[in-house]
Amino acid sequence: DDFDADEEDDDESDEDDEESDEDDEVDLEESEDDAEDEDEDDLEESEDDDEEVEADLSYEPTGEAVSERPLSMPGPVEGHPDDLTLIGGIGPKIQVLLNELGVWHYDQIAAWSPENVAWVDEHLNFNGRIVREGWVEQAAVLVGDAESV
Repeated sequence: DDFDADEEDDDESDEDDEESDEDDEVDLEESEDDAEDEDEDDLEESEDDDEEVEADLSYEPTGEAVSERPLSMPGPVEGHPDDLTLIGGIGPKIQVLLNELGVWHYDQIAAWSPENVAWVDEHLNFNGRIVREGWVEQAAVLVGDAESV
């Protein structure tokens, strides 16, 4: 009788193994479905990343940008500095700070690269003010106005 009980136990374990195999197949199918869903999610995220890259082509410097000091001059050309206060956001105090950095003319600001903007912004603790207020674009307009005179 003990022998029969052992056979019954073996039969039950065989049935358990079969159920386990079926569970494994179901799990495998579910994980394949999950993997396909993740691939679709990755593709959608990749497309989103592409859109973000296009959006990142703006003039605004990012936190990762390497900053570079803009070209400076020891003094204004022919002793006549431009009135930098005509640029919205630059008042008399900021004009003095810019002059101390060797910035005297609209064309200097108009020529700033994103790295230059980042340097001045960091150096003067402006927290993005230069970009927000559009100094480079305003200076370019003023350069154009000055050339037409």
